[in-house]
Amino acid sequence: MSDRAFQAECARSVGAYLTARGYDGPLGPKTLSSPTTKEFLAVMGFLARAADPAGKPLGRPEDDVPALFRRLRYPFAISRTALHSIGSSHTWPPLLAALAWMVELLAYREAAAAGGGVGGGLAAAAAAAAADVERAAGPAASAGHAAAPDRRSPVELAKVRSDRAFYAYVADSYGAFLAGGDAAAAATATRACERRAAFDALEVRENARAEALAGEVSALQARLAALEAEPTPLAAARARADEVAADRAKLDSLLSSLRGHADGLRSSLADARARAGLAAEAAASAQAAAAAARKKVATQSLSVDDAARMEVERARLAGEVADRAAARTAALARSAELEAALAAALDALEAGPVAAYNDAAARLGLVPRAAKRSGGANLEARLERGGVAGAAATGGDTTPLLGLCFKGAVRPALERAAAATAQKARHLEAERRALEERLAELERSARERADGVAASEEAVARLEADLAADRAAADAAVSAALAQADALKAEVESLRGSAAGAAAAAEAELAAASAAADGEVRSLAEGEAHLAGLLEKAVAACLAHKEAVQAAVGRAAAGVGAERDAVLSGGK
Repeated sequence: MSDRAFQAECARSVGAYLTARGYDGPLGPKTLSSPTTKEFLAVMGFLARAADPAGKPLGRPEDDVPALFRRLRYPFAISRTALHSIGSSHTWPPLLAALAWMVELLAYREAAAAGGGVGGGLAAAAAAAAADVERAAGPAASAGHAAAPDRRSPVELAKVRSDRAFYAYVADSYGAFLAGGDAAAAATATRACERRAAFDALEVRENARAEALAGEVSALQARLAALEAEPTPLAAARARADEVAADRAKLDSLLSSLRGHADGLRSSLADARARAGLAAEAAASAQAAAAAARKKVATQSLSVDDAARMEVERARLAGEVADRAAARTAALARSAELEAALAAALDALEAGPVAAYNDAAARLGLVPRAAKRSGGANLEARLERGGVAGAAATGGDTTPLLGLCFKGAVRPALERAAAATAQKARHLEAERRALEERLAELERSARERADGVAASEEAVARLEADLAADRAAADAAVSAALAQADALKAEVESLRGSAAGAAAAAEAELAAASAAADGEVRSLAEGEAHLAGLLEKAVAACLAHKEAVQAAVGRAAAGVGAERDAVLSGGK
């Protein structure tokens, strides 16, 4: 009775009955949760008039209320002290339960009366009980609202069906009891057995379903563990993005070093070309000077000193031309070396960071152009060997050198891929939460089924204990019967022993009688031998005496045989 849900159910049933029967008193939220004495007496008076319209009104509540419930055969006693503090937390739950019982009794009585007597009102009473169960199962259905989808679990639905069948059985049994119909009571018992068999079959199906649900729960738990063990797509995408960022940093560092090296090569090449230009200019000026000298020589007369001076000047100019030619050759060799080093650096760039970037972009789905994350753009890096000077001239733009711009094309594509991956991760997280909720629901259902199985196991254990007790009693009865049989057998053996002793005594007596008879015969024979020669008269007397002795011996033998037969028949 201390259960809040049970108290709320009782309050709903009492409130629904009072409202349906036109109760005109105050019926607020606190009327059936913590009423005053006046409110309780008003409700009690209304129910008493419904139970007995011709009865007298209630007087002293501590006397009349317990008497009323005793007349209605309420199975529990109503405390007189509880009626002095009706609305308290420890006295009101028993009184509320009594009111709910009385309301249920009145509803059954009204349903029986509406159905044409006790026998004809069983179906109506069952319908009223089913309605009470529906009101207890869901308040929305009893409030007259539109029918909503039933979201109760199979265990709850099975409990509602069980309660509905129980109330139908109570209505039929109570109706048969009031009507005094033995045939109706037997039919009710038969229907109860059929319902019990149906519920046993339902329990078997529900147990099988519980096992299937347990298997499904195990599979979901394994799937959830696998999902939790695997890295999320967002983490994998972030790891790949970190790899691409590291590759990009390496590529930027290598590009910076290559640009510095290319700048040095271009500076050296410019210096070599400048020196070659100066040498060409010097050679041209030397040739012009030589031509002017030749012209001057041709137009003037030469002395021996002039010829010697010119020869010295020619030698000097020839040496200078040779030096300039050697410098030009060295500059061209240095330029070839620098161009070879630049080609090797570009090869290393193409085989290293550029290839690593293309592999990472392929894993992320950024290349080729038809990839799902490329956005229709060509994000593949291709090394343009002729774009070194253009990349240096644009101040770090990689488009002339690699065919794409990292800041303008690659970074937005990576941001779009990260956003898509984050959205997918959120979707997977929502799916994981849904799976966890489904798992929790299945675990709750499995626990409920486990509770039902535990109750069944307890019932089976009680039945097994009863069976063991019956078996022990039967074993004790069998042992007692066996002991009694052993006693009878011992008694029979003793009787057989006594009969054997009596037979032995009779045989001994017969042997003694026979020995005595033999002795007497011998004595008679001796007398006959002794008296053979006596008178012929004594022969007749001896013969007569012999016949008498033989008759006595026959009678003695017959008596002994009869006694032996009697002893033997008594032993049997």
